[in-house]
Amino acid sequence: MIVKKKVIQLAYYFPPVKAIGSIRNKNVADSFYQLGYDVQVFTSDPLAKNNAYKVEGVCPYDIKHMLPERSVSTKVSSSEGKRWTTKIMSSFPLNLLLGEGGIIYTIRILKKLWKHRNEEVIIYSSFRPIADHHIAFLFTLLNRKAFWIADYRDILFDKDELDVFLPNLQEKLYRSITRRANILTTVSNGLNGFFANYNDNIFVLRNGVENTNEVPSAGCLIDKNKFCISYTGALYKGRRDPSILFSTLKEIIEFDPQLKSNISLHYAGKEGALWNDLVSKYGLDEINNCHNLISRDQSLRLQKDSSVNLLLTWCSPNNQGILTGKFFEYLKARKPIVTIIKGDRDAEFEEIFNKDEIGILVYDSQSDVLKTYLLELLGNWKADNYKKYLIKEEVVNSYKWDNAFIEFNEYLKKKGV
Repeated sequence: MIVKKKVIQLAYYFPPVKAIGSIRNKNVADSFYQLGYDVQVFTSDPLAKNNAYKVEGVCPYDIKHMLPERSVSTKVSSSEGKRWTTKIMSSFPLNLLLGEGGIIYTIRILKKLWKHRNEEVIIYSSFRPIADHHIAFLFTLLNRKAFWIADYRDILFDKDELDVFLPNLQEKLYRSITRRANILTTVSNGLNGFFANYNDNIFVLRNGVENTNEVPSAGCLIDKNKFCISYTGALYKGRRDPSILFSTLKEIIEFDPQLKSNISLHYAGKEGALWNDLVSKYGLDEINNCHNLISRDQSLRLQKDSSVNLLLTWCSPNNQGILTGKFFEYLKARKPIVTIIKGDRDAEFEEIFNKDEIGILVYDSQSDVLKTYLLELLGNWKADNYKKYLIKEEVVNSYKWDNAFIEFNEYLKKKGV
């Protein structure tokens, strides 16, 4: 009888929790299961379940679960209070006591892991929050047979924003935890460079395009008779900046006012107030459609129905390789992607856009390049010659999640796992 290798996944974010990180965690669990592993998931939501493998949720009683849900604000509020809350919730030791996960979550899951203390297991933990890595760290102190994979889909803390107290001390504490992991996985080559000083064994496991080709049944939010440009996501207090797009559209419409009736802007996310303020600044209110927070199915449907999907990001010496799950959602939609990068050059994104015909990448100083591309798209859209700009199926297939995870599994075998 063949004994399956056991994977214990620590995933604070896991469906039904609505977060982009929960999708990656579920994809990891699904892939381990499909490759023949015995999979057990511990997460923060007691409602979490899966019919294929065991998922067990525990109520963490952390700061996130104790605070009431807030509705989407229609006004831009001061971020100073939120900034201090972020610093408190991201800094040792408060993040282990009160932050997402917290001490109750940690104790409850360690109690469940106790029975596995002498077993040969693979323990896979995710970040954010740090709680899952902290639990895995403590568990590997108890179980020297455990093989720990620590996943990082984000930097530990933002050195540009200094969103922690005593950043040098925080970095040392994070490094002391992270270096114990047998393997680090990250979502991009840029993050690989960030974590090179934390661990010598890193594998880039990009999020990838999910296998299903089904279009969500959620209702259509756009007028398909218009040239629709959509952005679904956060603006990170202006670090993701659509201003170059708005100024370019303003120029295009001023040159040909009739185009105003052909173009529409769509935003879906939690920063609708900031988006609307920027739209108003450039006099584009008449073509703007702000949907605020919508379901993931509605977001995927919006991306699929749009003419162009807008991707906003930024790059600095301390923040590189911000290759989010949103990018792979856009690939799946197969509509041209307009990527606007604020700040420094991003070598990883440039390589992707140079290799594959998926749209255009511009920096926030390249308004002329963006204007030329949008006019070309608009002209071909009006002439009913737009299909040639759709992302080809073979390109989408080259970014499939399953292919990336099979490669990762072969890497694990080479490591003797």
